[in-house]
Amino acid sequence: GVRLVGSEMCIRDRIQVNNEGLIIQKELIAIYGTSGAGKSFFSTVLAKSLAKKVNIKVALLDMDIQNSCIDIIANVNGDSNTLSHIVEDVDKRNEILDIISNYMIKDRVIGNLDYMTSNVSLFEIQNKLSPKYYEKIYNAVSKNYQYTLIDLPASPFFDIVPFTMSMVTKLFFVTVSYTHLRAHETDS
Repeated sequence: GVRLVGSEMCIRDRIQVNNEGLIIQKELIAIYGTSGAGKSFFSTVLAKSLAKKVNIKVALLDMDIQNSCIDIIANVNGDSNTLSHIVEDVDKRNEILDIISNYMIKDRVIGNLDYMTSNVSLFEIQNKLSPKYYEKIYNAVSKNYQYTLIDLPASPFFDIVPFTMSMVTKLFFVTVSYTHLRAHETDS
């Protein structure tokens, strides 16, 4: 089961029947770990693999306000459609459900994979961000995608980390094995 801590939010319509009659469970998946361990790379590879092999709608959200780079790894131009723009738009319109599709960037090769990118200006608005925005974004995206992957910042001190972890159905922790790296250094 899914245990939600500290939030009223749930993934609505978590169980869905597609046109072949198969049951697809909606998943909200966080990717978290140490800085420089390859979280964004892992997130991108996982999103592409799920979209290709399982053939479901997948969204990858770059919520890493420390080091956003999903747009670079996925080779998409996310300059105009970023999380910081969504926050500004939500403030203007106070409704996110209609805007989410405007900010998702389609993968150039995989038709059922979309990205929400971040940028440097996101760091400037981090104090403006709050669980209110995260909840609206996660609910809106989860309505349109079976799997929503969230690339998180390494620091647990940004409120997005504990909030997101309290909501996810799955969590991947990515870290570097320094012991393994040292073994390769001695071989050289």
